[in-house]
Amino acid sequence: MVDFISEVQEELRKDDYNRWLKKYGPFALGVIAAVILATAYFEWKKVQDAKVAESMSYAYLTATDMGREDADKGIQSYIDLSQEAPPGYAGLSLLRASELELDKGNIGT
Repeated sequence: MVDFISEVQEELRKDDYNRWLKKYGPFALGVIAAVILATAYFEWKKVQDAKVAESMSYAYLTATDMGREDADKGIQSYIDLSQEAPPGYAGLSLLRASELELDKGNIGT
């Protein structure tokens, strides 16, 4: 008799679970999919930002090397970089271009 009652209770639990799954299953699946997609997007965005930072770093170092060889080319490289770079590199580039102008003796008025 106890086995029969346990079996009936188990079947009732399964029925409750299946009813819950039919009612809320698509919503739960949607939430899980949204979390996975959001995580994938943020990771992709992080990689893209790192690539941009790396390319700007390389361009800044290239402009620095140009500035050591020829001040005018270095100044132009820094100005070009400041127009396409994110705010941090843009500010640094303009400061470095100003420094090269001062080193040339061009104080400006």
